[in-house]
Amino acid sequence: MIGKRYWSTGIRIEYTDHVNPAWGGEVDFFDEGWFERPDWLQGAVSIQGHLRTRYFVPSHGAHRDALTVVTDTLLRDAEQLGVDFRDPTIYATGDGEDPEYPLPEDWRELLDEQADRLGWSRPSHDSRPSGWRAPRLRVLD
Repeated sequence: MIGKRYWSTGIRIEYTDHVNPAWGGEVDFFDEGWFERPDWLQGAVSIQGHLRTRYFVPSHGAHRDALTVVTDTLLRDAEQLGVDFRDPTIYATGDGEDPEYPLPEDWRELLDEQADRLGWSRPSHDSRPSGWRAPRLRVLD
């Protein structure tokens, strides 16, 4: 690890209603390093990591409770690993715009409640043009 701690910009939440309504989430984190040839030649290699819930947490009709379990578990485990959250935000996979990642109708309110509870922010949706879709990552051959 380069530096004393890891850092992250927040938690990404995912919802499924495939079998039962349930929530999961993940945190990407990084160290302070950047790729520079002299650094890695001296053994200083930049590290990044990924935490995610192993399973989706069923909501049993109580989305708020399941979402709280997911966010609190990810936050606690990330902090135990030394992850510092910088201007943290709660994100939703697909951001309600991608049909492959459906969200319940009240998803914005649910994530806003979590953000308020944690003292975090949520990305603004108001400035997006009509028909905007979340960018997808592609695997290059």
